[in-house]
Amino acid sequence: MKKIAVILAALVVLASSGFAYYKLVYQPSQVEETPAYNTSKVRTGDISITASGVGSILPSQNVTIGFPINDNLSEINVELGDVVSAGQVIARVDSLNIQAQLATDQLNLLTAQQALDDLYNDLPSDKANAQAALLTAQKNLADANYALNAYTTQRCDAASIVLYNGNLVLAQNKYNEALENYNSYSSDSEYDEGKIVAYEKLYLAEVALKTAQSTLAYCTGAADSWTTDDYAAAVAIAKVGLEKAQAQVELLQGGPDPAKLALAEAKLEQVRLQLETTRQDLEKTSLVAPISGTVTALNATLGQSVSNSSFITIESLDQMVLRFFVEEQDIYLLKVGNPVLVTFNAFPNTPLSGQITYIEPTLTTVDGNPAAVAWASFNPSGDVSLLSGMSAEVEVVAGEAKGALLVPVQALRELAPGSYAVFV
Repeated sequence: MKKIAVILAALVVLASSGFAYYKLVYQPSQVEETPAYNTSKVRTGDISITASGVGSILPSQNVTIGFPINDNLSEINVELGDVVSAGQVIARVDSLNIQAQLATDQLNLLTAQQALDDLYNDLPSDKANAQAALLTAQKNLADANYALNAYTTQRCDAASIVLYNGNLVLAQNKYNEALENYNSYSSDSEYDEGKIVAYEKLYLAEVALKTAQSTLAYCTGAADSWTTDDYAAAVAIAKVGLEKAQAQVELLQGGPDPAKLALAEAKLEQVRLQLETTRQDLEKTSLVAPISGTVTALNATLGQSVSNSSFITIESLDQMVLRFFVEEQDIYLLKVGNPVLVTFNAFPNTPLSGQITYIEPTLTTVDGNPAAVAWASFNPSGDVSLLSGMSAEVEVVAGEAKGALLVPVQALRELAPGSYAVFV
């Protein structure tokens, strides 16, 4: 019994020790410690991605003009600060000489047109004249052939030919006698009566000889080569005339003479071109405003020679544009159509809205640093009086979110380099 009691007492001690270890050591080691967190409320708001720049405003259009010709100013219709409309005549130079030339060219045009019209109007009479010329050419050829045939054809009977041969012999003898008698006078005096009489007889004998020769030649048809050649040439000329007359008749069947028609048309076109050139020169004597705007420079006086120089500047001051610069590292934020907020140094409390309209393709240098150049339009305000050249600060809005959830940066936990999360 005593041994059993000792064993029970030992078991009680062991049980008590184990319970104490469980409560004091083991059980506390199994409970995890709860960490402490900072918390913040999420709110809504607007987020914008922007880039800043500086620039100045310029007229949307700016032109400096002058006359394209050299002459003296005869009229100036504007003054500095005047508002002009596109197409308005603002100045003129002396144009009297050009106006005179224009009148001459107009008269030349009428004359050239009349000459062309006459070719058609005169066509019926030209055809009639060509037909008449053809008939004349046919008659001329017939006459030439007849004369040639008449000269080379026998026309007399044998008895007549014998008679004319005898007459020729008698005429030849009388001529020889008269020549011998004339040669017998050795005196050179023009007043030798005997020599004068001898010369007269010689002349009459020569005429009679030629008449006898011609009569016999006509009667026998015997022809000398020289005379025959003359008649043949006349025939050839008559044939050429006939061919030309026939060609002219055929030519006019299709209308006026093509050569004359081409010449008249070329002349008319030349006169037209000259008239158009003169008209253009006359237009150049008037200086017309190419755009609507305000005259901001006027550097000429009446009577002054303009000599191709530009002397009037017109700017569209009612519509300004903004040219501004943005640092090179912000180029990626520039896009055509992106909105901008423009604040002029002269009106810091009146910002104007607009948008980018153009981005220049190359960088420029501003204060030694590379910068991008952009252009923007903006909406004017009646509370702001803008002058060309005013400087402004520009804020380009590359992206924005309206009514977005805004989380404090302290709420971000870095899960890995460059990777963050928000625990809700």
